[in-house]
Amino acid sequence: MQMGELLAYSIEGGVLLLAMFLAYRLTLAQENQPGYNRGVLLAIYVVAFASLPMWSLAQKLTTPEASQMAMVDNVEIVDTILTPMSQHVWGRVILWSYIGGIAIVLTNTLLTWVRLLRIVHNGKKVFKEGFTLVLTDDERLAPFSWMRYVVVSRANCESAILDHELKHIACHHWVDLIVAQVVCVVNWFNPAAWLMREELMLVHKYQADMAVIDHGHSPLEYQMLLVKKAVGARFPSLANSLNHSKLKKRITMMYKSPCGARRRWRALALVPALGLALGLMAVPAISAAVSTISSSSLSVDKGTEISDPEQVNKSTAPAIPVVETAEVMPQYPGGELAMFQALNESVDFPNPEQLRGWGSDADGLTVVGFVVNEDGNPTDFSIIKSCGYSDLDQAAIDGVKKAVSVKWTPASDHGKPVAVSFALPVKFKQQ
Repeated sequence: MQMGELLAYSIEGGVLLLAMFLAYRLTLAQENQPGYNRGVLLAIYVVAFASLPMWSLAQKLTTPEASQMAMVDNVEIVDTILTPMSQHVWGRVILWSYIGGIAIVLTNTLLTWVRLLRIVHNGKKVFKEGFTLVLTDDERLAPFSWMRYVVVSRANCESAILDHELKHIACHHWVDLIVAQVVCVVNWFNPAAWLMREELMLVHKYQADMAVIDHGHSPLEYQMLLVKKAVGARFPSLANSLNHSKLKKRITMMYKSPCGARRRWRALALVPALGLALGLMAVPAISAAVSTISSSSLSVDKGTEISDPEQVNKSTAPAIPVVETAEVMPQYPGGELAMFQALNESVDFPNPEQLRGWGSDADGLTVVGFVVNEDGNPTDFSIIKSCGYSDLDQAAIDGVKKAVSVKWTPASDHGKPVAVSFALPVKFKQQ
């Protein structure tokens, strides 16, 4: 997956994540059912980042006429929909900003991990059944659990604290935190990613608090212990620290009665929230913007020049500005199927004997770019990605030019005609 595709995928998943998290906050966050809420939060992660790939796969399976590659002898027309070119500076700026954000969050995560390892390494280890107790002399350090380790100062080694941290270990809460942190790394620009992590950690605390009370500890004494320990260093992203969560919320939750099964049906509110988010991503303007980001790259591909000036218009300075997306995109006469029929008749596979080094295991992907100007006439044909064989590149650009060089319905933006750039991939295969 290229960086542009990763960013587009992160944006799409982030929108779904935000919509479902808002629905969760409105319907389930205040309910005393921490185990159930934990499962809902983890399901939100899965659904948010799996829905769009599954939806795309379902569309391909249910509409084979729109997803199958057109095959002409040894030629495949790769995409059924013309994709806008994305070589503008703003696309690369966004990608570099995205990479910079990932680097910052990832660096902070690794530094936190190093601190955890150092504390565990320097502490005195007492091996117990199912976990390792790590004793430190630093009383300023709040008790916390991480993977199979429970870290406490010698002065804080109390049974209530151990019961609290052992619940984190028994429920494998550290796995949840790793998942949440990974989402924060790749979706760092999305407030929902950070709020989801905080909510998940709070639910972990609710579960651990209930386990302490279930073990017979006095709720009042335990609450006083929480207040007493609500100071000290903690690790907000990778470990469950005793003093992490807001005490008022935790104490309030201890006095709430467990929710009945009927109230769990409130989770169904996430379904319309997901539907609204999917509908938002299907809006043409948003979909086109995400598609443009997906096809962006960190470097400028200058393409491969075609030597015959009579076959290719090499103009590099069109008379009007060329855009990548418009409110009304250009339309091929007769629609996409008509365009593919024309491509089937236009793209010819060169004589294999002329292709030096070409073998049955070698695939050639050529991307042909062109502009549909404000009058609806295709122009400025060029190779924006070469397959490495000039004969194949020439065959691709000749075929595409012959197929699409008809009068299109022009594009318009805000009521004004505009020129739009496109890229059409053509893949050659030796049979």
